[in-house]
Amino acid sequence: FFSSILLFKPAKIVYTMHGYNNKFDGLKFYMYTFFEKIFSTLVERHIAVSASERRKFLTELAFAEEQVIVIENGISVEEKKLNKRQMLILGRSSYNIVTFSRISPQKDLETMLYSFSELLKKPNKKSIALHIIGGHIDGDKAYLKKILALHKSLKLENNVIFWDDLPFASSFLQYFDLYWSTALWEGLPTAIIESMLKKILVVSTDVVGNIDLVNVNTGILTPVKDHHKIAEKLH
Repeated sequence: FFSSILLFKPAKIVYTMHGYNNKFDGLKFYMYTFFEKIFSTLVERHIAVSASERRKFLTELAFAEEQVIVIENGISVEEKKLNKRQMLILGRSSYNIVTFSRISPQKDLETMLYSFSELLKKPNKKSIALHIIGGHIDGDKAYLKKILALHKSLKLENNVIFWDDLPFASSFLQYFDLYWSTALWEGLPTAIIESMLKKILVVSTDVVGNIDLVNVNTGILTPVKDHHKIAEKLH
Protein backbone atom coordinates (compact mmCIF):
# COMPACT_ATOMS: atom_id res chain seq x y z
CA PHE A 1 0.00 0.00 0.00
CA PHE A 2 2.68 2.52 1.03
CA SER A 3 5.08 1.52 -1.73
CA SER A 4 2.37 2.02 -4.34
CA ILE A 5 1.83 5.57 -3.02
CA LEU A 6 5.54 6.31 -3.12
CA LEU A 7 5.78 4.98 -6.67
CA PHE A 8 2.69 6.94 -7.77
CA LYS A 9 1.32 3.64 -9.06
CA PRO A 10 -1.76 2.52 -7.13
CA ALA A 11 -1.70 -1.20 -6.48
CA LYS A 12 -4.63 -3.59 -6.40
CA ILE A 13 -4.75 -4.73 -2.78
CA VAL A 14 -6.17 -8.03 -1.52
CA TYR A 15 -6.44 -7.90 2.26
CA THR A 16 -7.28 -10.48 4.90
CA MET A 17 -7.40 -9.77 8.64
CA HIS A 18 -7.45 -13.54 9.41
CA GLY A 19 -9.62 -13.07 12.47
CA TYR A 20 -11.22 -9.61 12.72
CA ASN A 21 -12.01 -8.29 16.16
CA ASN A 22 -12.37 -4.70 17.30
CA LYS A 23 -11.23 -5.11 20.90
CA PHE A 24 -11.17 -1.40 21.71
CA ASP A 25 -13.65 0.67 23.71
CA GLY A 26 -15.00 4.18 23.44
CA LEU A 27 -13.20 6.58 21.12
CA LYS A 28 -10.60 3.97 20.10
CA PHE A 29 -13.40 1.67 18.90
CA TYR A 30 -14.74 4.33 16.54
CA MET A 31 -11.27 5.41 15.40
CA TYR A 32 -10.36 1.83 14.52
CA THR A 33 -13.65 1.32 12.67
CA PHE A 34 -13.16 4.62 10.83
CA PHE A 35 -9.64 3.60 9.78
CA GLU A 36 -10.82 0.23 8.43
CA LYS A 37 -13.64 1.87 6.47
CA ILE A 38 -11.29 4.46 4.94
CA PHE A 39 -8.67 1.81 4.16
CA SER A 40 -11.33 -0.40 2.56
CA THR A 41 -11.83 2.19 -0.20
CA LEU A 42 -8.29 1.35 -1.36
CA VAL A 43 -8.78 -2.42 -1.18
CA GLU A 44 -9.83 -4.41 -4.25
CA ARG A 45 -11.00 -7.45 -2.26
CA HIS A 46 -11.31 -8.32 1.42
CA ILE A 47 -10.81 -12.01 2.19
CA ALA A 48 -12.79 -13.44 5.10
CA VAL A 49 -11.80 -16.90 6.33
CA SER A 50 -15.33 -17.87 7.37
CA ALA A 51 -18.91 -16.97 6.52
CA SER A 52 -19.53 -15.52 10.00
CA GLU A 53 -16.44 -13.31 9.67
CA ARG A 54 -17.79 -12.06 6.34
CA ARG A 55 -21.09 -11.16 8.03
CA LYS A 56 -19.13 -9.27 10.67
CA PHE A 57 -17.32 -7.27 7.98
CA LEU A 58 -20.63 -6.37 6.36
CA THR A 59 -22.45 -5.41 9.58
CA GLU A 60 -19.71 -3.75 11.66
CA LEU A 61 -17.65 -2.19 8.88
CA ALA A 62 -20.37 -1.75 6.23
CA PHE A 63 -18.18 -3.15 3.46
CA ALA A 64 -19.86 -3.63 0.09
CA GLU A 65 -21.02 -7.23 -0.36
CA GLU A 66 -19.18 -7.67 -3.65
CA GLN A 67 -15.96 -6.51 -1.98
CA VAL A 68 -15.79 -9.39 0.54
CA ILE A 69 -15.29 -13.02 -0.40
CA VAL A 70 -14.71 -16.12 1.72
CA ILE A 71 -11.67 -18.39 1.39
CA GLU A 72 -11.59 -20.94 4.19
CA ASN A 73 -8.33 -22.06 5.79
CA GLY A 74 -6.80 -25.08 4.08
CA ILE A 75 -6.02 -28.08 6.30
CA SER A 76 -3.70 -31.04 5.96
CA VAL A 77 -3.69 -33.83 8.55
CA GLU A 78 -0.81 -36.09 9.53
CA GLU A 79 -0.23 -38.53 12.37
CA LYS A 80 2.95 -38.56 14.43
CA LYS A 81 3.93 -40.44 17.59
CA LEU A 82 4.47 -38.82 20.98
CA ASN A 83 7.69 -39.67 22.79
CA LYS A 84 7.78 -41.90 25.87
CA ARG A 85 7.78 -39.00 28.35
CA GLN A 86 4.74 -37.42 26.70
CA MET A 87 2.92 -40.77 26.64
CA LEU A 88 3.57 -41.18 30.36
CA ILE A 89 1.99 -37.76 30.99
CA LEU A 90 -1.13 -38.79 29.08
CA GLY A 91 -1.22 -42.18 30.80
CA ARG A 92 -1.71 -40.59 34.21
CA SER A 93 -5.31 -39.71 33.33
CA SER A 94 -8.26 -41.70 32.05
CA TYR A 95 -9.59 -38.80 29.94
CA ASN A 96 -7.43 -36.16 28.25
CA ILE A 97 -8.72 -32.79 27.06
CA VAL A 98 -6.52 -30.65 24.81
CA THR A 99 -6.48 -27.09 23.55
CA PHE A 100 -4.05 -25.57 21.06
CA SER A 101 -3.74 -22.10 22.49
CA ARG A 102 -1.04 -19.51 22.75
CA ILE A 103 -1.23 -17.90 26.19
CA SER A 104 -3.11 -14.75 25.21
CA PRO A 105 -6.25 -12.87 26.30
CA GLN A 106 -7.98 -13.85 23.04
CA LYS A 107 -8.04 -17.51 24.13
CA ASP A 108 -9.53 -16.64 27.56
CA LEU A 109 -7.63 -19.27 29.51
CA GLU A 110 -8.90 -17.76 32.76
CA THR A 111 -12.41 -19.00 31.99
CA MET A 112 -10.97 -22.32 30.87
CA LEU A 113 -9.15 -22.85 34.18
CA TYR A 114 -12.16 -21.80 36.27
CA SER A 115 -14.42 -24.12 34.24
CA PHE A 116 -12.01 -27.02 34.54
CA SER A 117 -11.62 -26.47 38.28
CA GLU A 118 -15.40 -26.63 38.63
CA LEU A 119 -15.53 -29.78 36.49
CA LEU A 120 -13.02 -31.55 38.76
CA LYS A 121 -15.36 -31.06 41.71
CA LYS A 122 -18.06 -33.16 40.07
CA PRO A 123 -18.29 -36.90 40.88
CA ASN A 124 -15.90 -39.26 39.06
CA LYS A 125 -13.95 -36.44 37.38
CA LYS A 126 -10.68 -36.59 39.33
CA SER A 127 -8.87 -38.52 36.61
CA ILE A 128 -9.40 -35.91 33.89
CA ALA A 129 -6.47 -33.87 32.58
CA LEU A 130 -6.33 -30.66 30.56
CA HIS A 131 -3.35 -30.17 28.23
CA ILE A 132 -2.65 -26.61 27.05
CA ILE A 133 -0.35 -26.71 24.03
CA GLY A 134 1.10 -23.37 22.93
CA GLY A 135 3.61 -20.71 23.88
CA HIS A 136 3.31 -16.96 24.23
CA ILE A 137 4.64 -13.77 22.68
CA ASP A 138 6.57 -11.09 24.58
CA GLY A 139 3.53 -8.80 24.64
CA ASP A 140 1.57 -11.40 26.61
CA LYS A 141 4.08 -12.04 29.41
CA ALA A 142 1.87 -10.30 31.98
CA TYR A 143 -1.07 -12.48 30.92
CA LEU A 144 1.09 -15.61 31.17
CA LYS A 145 2.04 -14.63 34.72
CA LYS A 146 -1.63 -14.13 35.56
CA ILE A 147 -2.60 -17.55 34.15
CA LEU A 148 0.19 -19.37 35.97
CA ALA A 149 -0.80 -17.67 39.24
CA LEU A 150 -4.42 -18.72 38.72
CA HIS A 151 -3.29 -22.26 37.88
CA LYS A 152 -1.50 -22.40 41.23
CA SER A 153 -4.25 -20.76 43.30
CA LEU A 154 -6.86 -23.21 41.94
CA LYS A 155 -4.51 -26.11 42.81
CA LEU A 156 -4.58 -27.48 39.29
CA GLU A 157 -0.93 -28.55 39.11
CA ASN A 158 -1.80 -32.26 38.93
CA ASN A 159 -4.55 -31.95 36.35
CA VAL A 160 -3.57 -29.09 34.02
CA ILE A 161 -0.35 -29.45 32.05
CA PHE A 162 1.26 -26.64 30.05
CA TRP A 163 3.18 -28.14 27.12
CA ASP A 164 4.52 -24.89 25.63
CA ASP A 165 5.01 -24.93 21.85
CA LEU A 166 4.84 -28.37 20.25
CA PRO A 167 5.86 -28.57 16.59
CA PHE A 168 3.21 -30.18 14.37
CA ALA A 169 0.83 -30.26 17.36
CA SER A 170 -2.17 -31.26 15.24
CA SER A 171 -0.34 -34.45 14.26
CA PHE A 172 -0.84 -35.73 17.82
CA LEU A 173 -4.57 -35.07 18.17
CA GLN A 174 -5.39 -38.77 17.97
CA TYR A 175 -4.02 -39.21 21.51
CA PHE A 176 -6.67 -36.93 23.04
CA ASP A 177 -10.36 -37.43 23.83
CA LEU A 178 -11.76 -33.92 23.47
CA TYR A 179 -10.71 -30.60 21.92
CA TRP A 180 -11.72 -27.48 23.86
CA SER A 181 -11.76 -23.78 22.97
CA THR A 182 -12.83 -20.84 25.14
CA ALA A 183 -11.70 -18.24 22.58
CA LEU A 184 -13.35 -14.82 22.58
CA TRP A 185 -12.99 -14.52 18.80
CA GLU A 186 -11.57 -16.46 15.86
CA GLY A 187 -11.26 -16.32 12.10
CA LEU A 188 -11.72 -19.96 11.16
CA PRO A 189 -9.96 -22.13 13.78
CA THR A 190 -7.83 -24.76 12.06
CA ALA A 191 -7.43 -26.82 15.25
CA ILE A 192 -11.19 -27.42 15.36
CA ILE A 193 -11.21 -28.58 11.75
CA GLU A 194 -8.24 -30.86 12.45
CA SER A 195 -10.00 -32.29 15.51
CA MET A 196 -13.11 -33.02 13.50
CA LEU A 197 -11.05 -34.75 10.81
CA LYS A 198 -9.63 -36.94 13.57
CA LYS A 199 -13.23 -37.54 14.83
CA ILE A 200 -12.51 -35.96 18.23
CA LEU A 201 -15.35 -34.30 20.14
CA VAL A 202 -15.15 -30.49 20.07
CA VAL A 203 -16.43 -28.07 22.72
CA SER A 204 -16.08 -24.40 21.81
CA THR A 205 -17.45 -20.94 22.47
CA ASP A 206 -20.19 -19.63 20.17
CA VAL A 207 -18.10 -16.91 18.52
CA VAL A 208 -17.33 -15.92 14.94
CA GLY A 209 -15.40 -18.69 13.21
CA ASN A 210 -16.31 -21.37 15.72
CA ILE A 211 -19.99 -21.21 14.78
CA ASP A 212 -19.14 -22.00 11.16
CA LEU A 213 -17.87 -25.38 12.30
CA VAL A 214 -19.53 -26.37 15.58
CA ASN A 215 -23.25 -26.99 15.93
CA VAL A 216 -25.57 -29.56 17.54
CA ASN A 217 -24.56 -32.10 14.90
CA THR A 218 -20.78 -31.62 15.10
CA GLY A 219 -19.95 -30.67 18.69
CA ILE A 220 -20.99 -28.58 21.68
CA LEU A 221 -21.23 -24.79 21.76
CA THR A 222 -20.85 -22.82 24.99
CA PRO A 223 -21.27 -19.15 25.90
CA VAL A 224 -18.19 -16.97 26.36
CA LYS A 225 -16.83 -16.10 29.81
CA ASP A 226 -19.39 -18.18 31.73
CA HIS A 227 -17.40 -20.86 33.52
CA HIS A 228 -20.47 -22.26 35.30
CA LYS A 229 -22.35 -22.98 32.08
CA ILE A 230 -19.20 -24.21 30.34
CA ALA A 231 -18.50 -26.66 33.17
CA GLU A 232 -22.07 -27.94 32.93
CA LYS A 233 -21.69 -28.50 29.19
CA LEU A 234 -18.41 -30.36 29.72
CA HIS A 235 -20.00 -32.53 32.42
